[in-house]
Amino acid sequence: MRKSIFLSLTAILISSLLIVLFSKQAHPTKNERSSAKITVDKRAPNLTGKKISLEETRLNNRYSTSLRDTKGQDYNVYVLALQDKRWIAGPDDVWAGISEGDEIFEGDYQIGIQPTNESSVYLQDVKMKDYQYNKTRNMIFTLTLSKHQPNFLFFSTREASVSEGGPAYYLKDGKLTKATFFEEGETSQELSFSSRPKPIGNNNIQLINYWNGGPIGWEFSTYQFNKNSGTFIYKGSKFYIDNDSSEGEQVAKQWNNFPSFFVETPQSKKEVLGF
Repeated sequence: MRKSIFLSLTAILISSLLIVLFSKQAHPTKNERSSAKITVDKRAPNLTGKKISLEETRLNNRYSTSLRDTKGQDYNVYVLALQDKRWIAGPDDVWAGISEGDEIFEGDYQIGIQPTNESSVYLQDVKMKDYQYNKTRNMIFTLTLSKHQPNFLFFSTREASVSEGGPAYYLKDGKLTKATFFEEGETSQELSFSSRPKPIGNNNIQLINYWNGGPIGWEFSTYQFNKNSGTFIYKGSKFYIDNDSSEGEQVAKQWNNFPSFFVETPQSKKEVLGF
């Protein structure tokens, strides 16, 4: 009799515990509700443009890299040949922009972007017509400001014996977008430089231009990127020209040899050069 009563009480106790447990799971406490984590599905923006396979992409690819967009999403980016020719520079091709033995691609190109979680590539409207890509000299290159800013893709071309330049692109809302450069009241879609721009903190980049005729010397220029407008805004320069050109050459060597080294740029290009 006692054994039967004990078993009955045990069964009732277990049933009560199960009811409390399931009730707690169905109705969490205030503290449990406040500590629950919300998982956000971070997906790439909807992409537009013709979709092609990764196999076709690799067949026509001339350059590839990865870029981070304005929202921190990573993509693979490809420069694809629409039609081009490849050649190796010979002795008769040599000038400031080409050395003997350089591998050259020349023709028309289109850009494709690929979310890292997809196997398809989306062709962009951006096209480079009659572009000469010196692969040996890495004339297509990227620039990274910081992990909180987008990366930039430069299509550079040798413009003269002392300078190169070209447009810069970044990813915004799933599209490759051309950055602009605002300087002394004028807007441009290309940047020129003798030494390629490098990040110096606070969304700033700095570059060097060498002036080899009226005046002669060195200019260190700083630009700050505004993510909202997609514009690099000119902040100032520092000039070492004419009698100071020798000092400027030494500063330029230090600038090129040490990635963290930069020059304070308190001067105005218009006030110093007149333009």
